[in-house]
Amino acid sequence: MHTKKFEITLRSIRRYLERNANLNILRILEQTHPADIAHLFRHISLEEKKKLFNIVRANEILAADVVSEMGEALWDELVADLNPQETSEIVQEMESDDAADLLGSLEEEKAQEILDLMKNEDGVADVKKLLDYDEDTAGGIMTTDVFHVYEDMTVGDAVEEVRRAEDFEMVFYLYVVDRHQHLLGVISLRQLIVGTPDQTVREIMNSDVVYVTVDTDQEEVAREVEKYDLLAIPVVDEAHRLQGVVTVDDVIGVIREEATEDLYKMAGTDDEEITSKSSFKIARLRFPWLTATLVAGVVNSYLIASFQNSMNKVIALAAFIPVILGMGGNIGGQSAVIVVRGMALGRIGLDNLLPVIFKEVRVGLLLGFVYGNLLGIFTYIFYHSSPLLGLVVGLSICASMLFAVTIGVLYPMIFKKLGIDPAVATNPFVTTSTDLVGILIYFSIATALMPIG
Repeated sequence: MHTKKFEITLRSIRRYLERNANLNILRILEQTHPADIAHLFRHISLEEKKKLFNIVRANEILAADVVSEMGEALWDELVADLNPQETSEIVQEMESDDAADLLGSLEEEKAQEILDLMKNEDGVADVKKLLDYDEDTAGGIMTTDVFHVYEDMTVGDAVEEVRRAEDFEMVFYLYVVDRHQHLLGVISLRQLIVGTPDQTVREIMNSDVVYVTVDTDQEEVAREVEKYDLLAIPVVDEAHRLQGVVTVDDVIGVIREEATEDLYKMAGTDDEEITSKSSFKIARLRFPWLTATLVAGVVNSYLIASFQNSMNKVIALAAFIPVILGMGGNIGGQSAVIVVRGMALGRIGLDNLLPVIFKEVRVGLLLGFVYGNLLGIFTYIFYHSSPLLGLVVGLSICASMLFAVTIGVLYPMIFKKLGIDPAVATNPFVTTSTDLVGILIYFSIATALMPIG
């Protein structure tokens, strides 16, 4: 919905809520896309949310579509307060994958009670099957409402099947199976339309099908969809039987979720901070990484104290410590982010590690040379000191930045090899290492080049 139209709709909804004009609100909602209705809930107070949700529930199909578009935070505020009977009336109208996501966010006992109250037995079976899969796998994000045709059907019969396919989420591809549901091929709608009615599906299908298994990680699913520019990708079990399909809208959600998760991890926290109202819980999430920073700071203070004699003789040395640490930490963090994201997207791996290292080292050398010279000149002019101080500062900046980009590339690879999530561990270790080594480099060069021994 266009921003201006959304603002007008939001104002109208709020005005009607104040007047308890429920019929007017329902008329507006029935002409509004479910995704826009879900977005409305993010811009109103909790009291308004509850009133609006009660109005939405008057239309069970609309309620199911809107709830499918809501995030877990809104589910916690609205759906969790409903009794099992009320929730089951909404869930049974939802797509199987969305229903599984919602029930998976509830307590197991309540979710089972809702399933027991649902009237659609086939729907219940589909949702239960999805709940058995890990939520971060293809099985966990797929929908079981997948359209398929049999290999021995004629094109004419397949066209008739498509015409009758009102209940399926997506019919851009027709998956071809045998009578035991083994995936054999795929047909696009265009292929079906241009085929002659008496041809068999087997004759026009493409047998080279891109597929994933039920236990494929959702990031890998997203990469396959992106790589082959697909609108959907079929999911098979260990016996190669068609189980479901992951559609492009689910993949977009995965990409957003994984990118957000990596961002939180690199900051040393997670998305629980958004939904959690407990200050103690948030503090517990941040505690480990802040503790690591504290330990690094204590070690740094010890290193600086050990070079106290050098600083007493050349006071200006102390002034450049923040610059040395800041430049190294920033460029190391940049390299780490590039590598971690490249690994997540499948573009950087152990097989192409050396070119990445050489490229980042060249970048580090170039930037280190530029900033080293600039800082060296600045030191000489503004501190009216010996040219040696400028040389020490310039060389230290260059060496520190070179070290930082190198570990920014290597650490993610090392952590991945050790089975540790690079997104979680890289940033704290890069920051700590560049600080410690930066201090050592700086004072070692100063001790070697300046008359302070």
